[in-house]
Amino acid sequence: MKALNKTVTKKYAYVKDGIIFNIKSTDNGDACVEPITEDTVPFITTAKTSSDTPVKLYFDGYIEDGDTYKAEPGSSTKIFKKTIHSTSGGTDESMTYQAYYRELCEKAISDSIIANYTWTYNDFANNLSRLGVPTWMITLIAPDGDHSREATVEGIDKIYFSESYYNESKEKRIKEMAYSSACDVVDRYGYELKTPTKAEDLVITKK
Repeated sequence: MKALNKTVTKKYAYVKDGIIFNIKSTDNGDACVEPITEDTVPFITTAKTSSDTPVKLYFDGYIEDGDTYKAEPGSSTKIFKKTIHSTSGGTDESMTYQAYYRELCEKAISDSIIANYTWTYNDFANNLSRLGVPTWMITLIAPDGDHSREATVEGIDKIYFSESYYNESKEKRIKEMAYSSACDVVDRYGYELKTPTKAEDLVITKK
């Protein structure tokens, strides 16, 4: 995962029909150029506690060709949004950088849990840096609990790392790996896996 930036290095997005087709460090004077600056880049704010001064963190490192810069329906203000390209020929998905970053964090957490599969929930809960994401993205406190003494974040939803979340994340990744392996095996021998049709339909139980 790329770190979020406290400042934005000014660049220029070359945009056609709302889609970015190039990003450069210079403006060639073309009418399609849109500045990538602290005034235009999506951001979140974080603070060590609710009483500390918030710091802005920008998503400029995640803006790339194929993303969009256009106004939402009913608005005249243009915004940058991430484009997730379909790998199966379906429709591309557009989402905020905040939502995209949260998904990256969830994947990174899942990767860490699988890479360290002998570690228990408590092992991770006692050292959140082991999850491989910024600790300000994680809370061990239920949504309706007292969060006044933990890092605050505005503009993005924190991940509630409960024991249930740990178990669900681990089992989901195990199913994905098992399904992918099964598909590879049957394909190698000229067969097609008919059931289950997707990883989440696998049924697994802990020994």
